[in-house]
Amino acid sequence: MQKETNDSSSAAVRSSDLSFIPAFARSRWDWKGILLFNIMAGLLVISWNYEPVRVFWDAIDEEVFFILNGLLMSSEKWQLPAAISNTKRYDKISAIILIALLGIYAIAEKENGFTWRLSAVIFLGLYMLIFVYGRRKLGLFEFDRASPSMVLEPFYDLREAFPHKKPKVKAHSSFPSDHGAAVLVYGMMFWVIARKPWKIAIVAIMPFFIFPRMIGGAHWFTDVFVGSLCFALVVASLALHTPIFARSTCAIERMIARLLKHTEKYLPPRFHRAQG
Repeated sequence: MQKETNDSSSAAVRSSDLSFIPAFARSRWDWKGILLFNIMAGLLVISWNYEPVRVFWDAIDEEVFFILNGLLMSSEKWQLPAAISNTKRYDKISAIILIALLGIYAIAEKENGFTWRLSAVIFLGLYMLIFVYGRRKLGLFEFDRASPSMVLEPFYDLREAFPHKKPKVKAHSSFPSDHGAAVLVYGMMFWVIARKPWKIAIVAIMPFFIFPRMIGGAHWFTDVFVGSLCFALVVASLALHTPIFARSTCAIERMIARLLKHTEKYLPPRFHRAQG
């Protein structure tokens, strides 16, 4: 019985051809990768806090804000979409879209085995839940920084134009951007496991989840492209440059394989075709 269990577990792992995944995301420690990602994150944070360089970051922040928020003043066609994309309902829809994309990938993709694809998707979801939303709930690594909508003029206030929609246009602790952190970690992790068509989809949808808060005035440019990016680099490096990703997906895959073995007779034929 023990031998049979071991054989089934080994078969589950062998069902996935992980050669398409970069070597740094396989089951080994890549100290160069860890160092590179963390150095990049550290340099960004240092440059943002170093006064002589901070002047340039602040100039970029102001310019980006006036360009993006200025769109709302220059054209009415941007106003309603901007208000909708800064609501809690839009946030929920965004989360559903990101989850749906992972689900479609797990079912529709034809390479690397269904059980491995599903295990990678489950790992990504759990990893983001622990690090991204866990950080948010605990309030870790947050900086007291007022949103551009609170300190810059002129400012087109979506709350006054669309009070019934209750769009978010300010945050007292705007650095880093929660939306930016979630989307960037999602993008980095999904980029590694996916082939080119999925990478294109990731790049295509990311702006719709990152830019609304900057257009509305809740976040500065550097809240996302310094704060969120630094967080994403560190979090992604922990998974991709250590054995965490490979070992976790293999462990999840073994559990899925055992579960499918006991439930496959109850599943529809379409589900079995997705495992090809």
